[in-house]
Amino acid sequence: MLTTILAAATEPHRGWGGPVALGIVVVAYATGAALHWEWRKRRGDLPPPPRG
Repeated sequence: MLTTILAAATEPHRGWGGPVALGIVVVAYATGAALHWEWRKRRGDLPPPPRG
């Protein structure tokens, strides 16, 4: 990802397509992770919390 950012910085006229696509991927991943967490919680498949 760092190389992508560096390459975009050296070419300033590329537009907003890359950052917008990256934002969409981040939102999609976060949504999928949250839905997966809820699904596992409803199934009772999560490990118990640690005792302190």
